[in-house]
Amino acid sequence: MGTIESLTLVENNGKDGGHISPSVPKKVKQSESPLEHGYYRVAYFHTHTPWKNCPENSRRPVGPSDKDREWGSDSKNAPLFVYDYKGKYDLYTETCLLLGGHELNDPAEVVYVGIDRCRTPRNAYEY
Repeated sequence: MGTIESLTLVENNGKDGGHISPSVPKKVKQSESPLEHGYYRVAYFHTHTPWKNCPENSRRPVGPSDKDREWGSDSKNAPLFVYDYKGKYDLYTETCLLLGGHELNDPAEVVYVGIDRCRTPRNAYEY
């Protein structure tokens, strides 16, 4: 199993968007044969913060953010998966929004963003 990147807890007051900056995994020299051993980047996964403790009049769009889409569109990176609440459809904005004070067990889903897969290395030194 590779390294799992654990960052500090993201807090959100309902006004300033909580965010992280995903890092590109480090390049690791692979073995000469992929059957022996090695570390292979396959995807990037993260969650969006709940708004359980935010004011009830606060709201945010659900699903991949603009930054997620930007990061996921870069072909040097890995496919991106985001786990987020489904939210409630808002007729005014014509989008789904997560409302402050929602229940932690509200419906959620994993959404895929970006490239289809990592490029397959041609040799042990390419990543």
